Amino acid sequence: MRTTILSMRRLLSAISVAAILIAVMALPAAAAAPRLAGTILAPHAGHVTAVAKITGAGTAVMTDVGGTSLWWENKGGITLYSDGSAKGTFYCVDLPDSPPGYPGIVWGDVTSWTLDNGLISVHIPSSTVIPWSDPWDWSSHELPPGPRIAFLPWRIQIQNFGGAGVGHWTLDVPVATGGWFTICLEQVTGGKIALKQLDWQEGPGGNN
Repeated sequence: MRTTILSMRRLLSAISVAAILIAVMALPAAAAAPRLAGTILAPHAGHVTAVAKITGAGTAVMTDVGGTSLWWENKGGITLYSDGSAKGTFYCVDLPDSPPGYPGIVWGDVTSWTLDNGLISVHIPSSTVIPWSDPWDWSSHELPPGPRIAFLPWRIQIQNFGGAGVGHWTLDVPVATGGWFTICLEQVTGGKIALKQLDWQEGPGGNN
């Protein structure tokens, strides 16, 4: 499994933008589950309101291949709207202790979200990657000066909100045959990924 994931990562880095656009499938529609934890409605038609916000920053360990990741969202958080649109940016850094082909940063603007089998997925239709394995002060959230490379669309699916030992998310890319291929399985080891409900019409809820 480790060899397969590493090979896929290197392959994805080498594919041209044109080939990527041909291979990418459309983002999935919202799954049948109508709510998350009984509090947040799945995307639906009607008057558009902000329903939730995802916030946080921290560290994680890649449980599938080993290595350490840093992650954060733009300081304003990722806002989810009732019609399935979203606004925000997600950043993920794989540090030099990660396997070859991984170290660097990938980021992109979140434009939509879905509720897939009860799990929130935020979708990034286009992204940028900077391969980077030299020392760098990532705490400032400033990006290194390396060349910027157009990268695949991807999604972040959050299996658990929370802090160290609880929070868990994956970074997945679409495949031409349909569905998603998971590149990174991330267990939060520091900081916290949190969900705050903004639409209170259905009563208090969320994970602050």
